[in-house]
Amino acid sequence: MTGKGAWDEEAIKKITPDFDLGIAGYPVSDKPEQSQIITGADQALRINKDSAVAAETIAFFNWLYTSEYGKSWFSTVAKVIPPIKDAPMPDLQMPKEMEEILKTEKSGDLSVNYSLDTFHQKFGELMQAYIGGSKTKDQAIDEIQKAWIQFGSAE
Repeated sequence: MTGKGAWDEEAIKKITPDFDLGIAGYPVSDKPEQSQIITGADQALRINKDSAVAAETIAFFNWLYTSEYGKSWFSTVAKVIPPIKDAPMPDLQMPKEMEEILKTEKSGDLSVNYSLDTFHQKFGELMQAYIGGSKTKDQAIDEIQKAWIQFGSAE
């Protein structure tokens, strides 16, 4: 799913337990063979240097990123791919597939995502309908393709 990650897998499986999730490359041109999965940190944490609790905040983030609990928190509680190299991956299908893909293929940066918010909104609606069973796979694919054409990409 475009713009989604491992954190969505459990919620999807609660709706449709046997739903077969997977990862596909994101289109970066009109050539399907150039599609890439996207990896990278999509959020940044900032600490106000003038904060009255800056030292405590820094200590908290140092603990979160270095303690065994903190390292495992990302994969076991947040269900996201950790931003820490030696942290465990979530025990979910999507991260496992991503690891396999990355053994043989390069990933694209988050900046490769050229689509507009209007497309992502429509895409989300169509995926919800598909996961919920009110659209077939073929209907969802057809409507996603039409939405891409209708809303266009950021060129």
